[in-house]
This record gives sequence, structure tokens and C-alpha cells, in this order.
Amino acid sequence: MPKKKRHHYLPRFYLKGFIDPRNKPFLWVYEKGNPEIRKAKPDTTAFINHYYSFTTPEGEKDTESFENAFAELEDKVAPVFDKIKAQEGLNDEERALFSVFLGFTMTRVPGYRNNVERAIAKLTKGRILSLAEDPERRRSSVERYKRATGDDREISIEDLRDFALSSEYDIVPSPEASLAMIHLGKEFAPLFYRMTWTFLLANDDFKFPTSDNPLIYYRVRPNGQVLFSEAGLALEDVEVLFPISQDLLLLGSWGLWPAGYFPAKNNKIKQATRLIVMAAQKYIFASKRSEGLSRLVQKHRDVSIKFEVHKIKDGKDREYYALFQRLAKKE
Repeated sequence: MPKKKRHHYLPRFYLKGFIDPRNKPFLWVYEKGNPEIRKAKPDTTAFINHYYSFTTPEGEKDTESFENAFAELEDKVAPVFDKIKAQEGLNDEERALFSVFLGFTMTRVPGYRNNVERAIAKLTKGRILSLAEDPERRRSSVERYKRATGDDREISIEDLRDFALSSEYDIVPSPEASLAMIHLGKEFAPLFYRMTWTFLLANDDFKFPTSDNPLIYYRVRPNGQVLFSEAGLALEDVEVLFPISQDLLLLGSWGLWPAGYFPAKNNKIKQATRLIVMAAQKYIFASKRSEGLSRLVQKHRDVSIKFEVHKIKDGKDREYYALFQRLAKKE
């Protein structure tokens, strides 16, 4: 049996919730920076070859462990989606399972992994620059390198410093570094579980799209202003948005909205659509071919969610690094 290499970062059963009912089995794909609207089947979109592949300690390429684990989770959570679409209540076990799914939906997508790799690169460069300013650390680093590799070439400590301080190099983390961080999705599940879940229902005129970064969160100020920056899942004014299907949207909050199922007003559907488009890494998936949605996608073609690494100090003047989210222009 051939090994799996087509790895989906969004489940196919999930994408089926955005199929055009007048053009089955297709949905519509919008791409930031590309005005062409194309149709695609869930099986042939939202995947990257070898996206979850990694090298085992034995040196073999594992193409199936992650894909199989996600397939198992998706098989379990699909019936929960069906209950939500039927506007039924969930028991504790179903709510917990759906919370785990939400956590992994946040960490398995390309936007998250790209941000992790960007953060690792920045942290690594910061350590290199710190090393460059410390002669003793530079010397001991060279000695450790020689012992580890057997490379006995003469390495100039000063040349190493000059190179480290130059801008003539880039730090390119291995994709396996971000793959190793996907597991953090499970750590977010308890937060989602404890939130108030409000489900908004679309109507015949306006439907919800989704994207390659479908779970987003932001702060809602008292005046209604939405802020992506400095948003944390545990903050009392944070709101989580996740499209369940073209007809249903989840809003998670700490009591900002009542629990249950409610018809959404057109302006709320439009606001949610705008936020989904803004936060998308590259692709938006929808059940309708819409020139209006296409214009919105291209209007926000240069922005997506970014994580920034900042060095901060605690109350005891100890330095550590922290990740902050913001909406930023693409690099």
C-alpha cells in the first residue's frame, strides 16, 4: 500500500460543510494576491505534500503518524459536528472532544507553523548576537563544535564575531521544529472547554466562509472595536471565532455572549466574514462564487496573523521571551 504523502491541514469532512449546494461537490477557493476564483473538491484542496512528514531517530521518513492521528481525531469529532449542525446540545465528553479539535485546528495550519518557524529564527538570531558579544562564550562554542563534529580546522573567534554581527545570513529552521509544536493544541483545549459557546446561524442571503486559518481570536473593546494585538485566550475580553459550516459559526467567549443557538444579523455575518478574510494566511473557502467576497479578499491580500517575539522582564528583573499576536503585512 503506497504511503500517504497528501497531508490535509483542514479535514475533508470539515470542508464539505462549505460545498456549493448548487455546484456539488465543489466549493469556491479565493486566494490572497490572485483575483481568480476557482472551484475545487474538498479532497483536492487544503493539503500540502509531506506536510506532516518527519525523520525518525532511525533515519527513516515517517509520512503517516501525524496524518493517521489526525484522521482518528476527525473520525471521532465528525459526529459532534453533526450534532452542532442539528442545533443539539453536547454532553461533557463531546464538548471536551470538540475542544481538543479546536486546539489542534489552531496549531496544525500553515499560518501557525510559519509563525513558529519565524519565532524560532528570531530567537536563534538573538542568541547568536548575544554570543557574538561574549568572547569566552564564542571560544567555548567553537570548542564544543569541534568536539561534536571532529572538525579541527582553525576558526577565527573574531571572524566568527564579525559574521554573527553582519546581516549576511538567514536562519532557516527545519520544518520539523514547527511540527514538534503542533502538540500544544491539546494544551489549549481546557480553555476552549471552559468558554461560553455561542452558535450563530446564517441565512439564505449571507453565508459564512472559512479559511486556511479558521480558528482566530481577538479582543473586543467596550466600544465594539476588534483588536488582534495582545490577544490571549485567557483574557476576559477575548473572543474566539470558528466557522462550523457555511450555515453556522462558533463564538467562544468568557461570557460576552449567551450560550446557545441564535440567528445572526446580516451585519454580524459580514463582520465575521471580514475577520475570517483578514486573518487568513492565503486561502479562503466559501460556498458561493462572489465578486464581493473576491474584492474583500484582495483588499486584505497583504495582511495575515503574525506572532512577534519580544524580550520582556518580570518583577525580579529576569528576562524571558514571549510571543505576541498581531495583524500584520506579509513579508
